[in-house]
Amino acid sequence: VLQEDFSHLLDGSDKKRIEENWQQMLVQNPGIFSKPKALATLFDTSNGFFTYKTTDFATYAAVSKSAAERSLSKNAYEQMRVAAVGATLELSDERIFVHRRSYKASHVSGIFDTSCAGLCFVKEGRVLDFKENLLKKCERELKLKENEVEILGITGVHSSYGPDFSGMIDIALKTNIDSGELANRI
Repeated sequence: VLQEDFSHLLDGSDKKRIEENWQQMLVQNPGIFSKPKALATLFDTSNGFFTYKTTDFATYAAVSKSAAERSLSKNAYEQMRVAAVGATLELSDERIFVHRRSYKASHVSGIFDTSCAGLCFVKEGRVLDFKENLLKKCERELKLKENEVEILGITGVHSSYGPDFSGMIDIALKTNIDSGELANRI
């Protein structure tokens, strides 16, 4: 993760709109937060390396929420690819769990989604730990502990345009929990 922040790609009107969007989001979701340089956005994939710039949730959310109206500069939409993990979870009864995101979600609400997914936070030393972030998503969203999840491997890496504007690492998971038990947990 480079020291350079995504905000250098934005102009003054972008920053104003991002702040206006953030203030609206705080009213709708008082518990959300945005910390400077806490997230990363995929910047380059040359020579077998993934290079990221830092960003924050307020900026990412503004890009995602304004995608339909395109109220930010062209750079905001063309360059934002927030670091994220997404996983498919195969259950012991050979079903794959898929869910619909909450209609109250702060961004990309109401759409069908992978078994679990989420943004990756930048750790001290400008490091991204995709495994750690994935296991946190499994525990938070699916109520699965690390010892209940087998990571089968990476199934893909992709860069998405709207609505999620992500640089996603796709991972296959398996558990000994069946669909009934998972439903009870979540």
